[in-house]
Amino acid sequence: MSNIENIITNLRSELRSQKKLLSKIENQIEPGIEGSLVIRKVSEQNIRYYRYIKGNTPIEYLNSSKTELLSRLAQKRYDEQMAKTIRERINAIEKSLKPLEKLKDRKDLAHIYDDMPKELKQHIKPRMDENEEYAAKWQSKKLLTNSMEKKHPCKTLRGEYVRSKSEALIADRLFARGVPYHYEPMVMLTGRPTLCPDFYVLNKRTKENFFWEHLGMMDDPTYCNRNMKKIRDYTDMGYIQGKDLIITYETKEYPLDTNYIEKIIKRLLK
Repeated sequence: MSNIENIITNLRSELRSQKKLLSKIENQIEPGIEGSLVIRKVSEQNIRYYRYIKGNTPIEYLNSSKTELLSRLAQKRYDEQMAKTIRERINAIEKSLKPLEKLKDRKDLAHIYDDMPKELKQHIKPRMDENEEYAAKWQSKKLLTNSMEKKHPCKTLRGEYVRSKSEALIADRLFARGVPYHYEPMVMLTGRPTLCPDFYVLNKRTKENFFWEHLGMMDDPTYCNRNMKKIRDYTDMGYIQGKDLIITYETKEYPLDTNYIEKIIKRLLK
């Protein structure tokens, strides 16, 4: 998730919270109690309370016999001030969201260079923000890839060939959401065996790397057992599902769902 999207998400969340709080306070404001509370300080030890009703009604002194009315007016004063302040916050958040919403489809600054006339691009050195620059270098790394048979290749939006329609679905969602990835790379880590995940992906914001394995035939016992060992190997090396390891599953009865992929991307990779 880009910084702009983070800000929008946080503002929306705060807006919902403030509206919920406002509704709660408005429902608790006592109806039918007229007037407002006025405080008069006679001396350091002597404070008097009055009820003032707009119009020609005179001020009413709230003596010790009217403590209940004093409490109700004090609560009303507090609740009305709370409601007023919350409405101001809601108004400020809504005004802030409007211009930010226009930027939400521009998740990064790379589009500025992309949108430049092609005649000018040769004269321009792109100035990306730190996250985009890091992601570009990460994506440009030349990693050895696992060899694959291309009897029934599926082509992705990025123009590469993957083993299955489900892997194409994952690749296309990553590409569409601007998540850098390598397909079937041979990842060599210091002091550990070379890993060959289905996908090696990057969270641009946090700069965290994830291995993504898709298990597409979990209703096949032989396939299932072989891949359960593979997942066990990841665990033995310290990779934990949901932390730095993503695993998706499917069977013939329960195929991979696009919404499921989107939720994973939103939760771990944006």
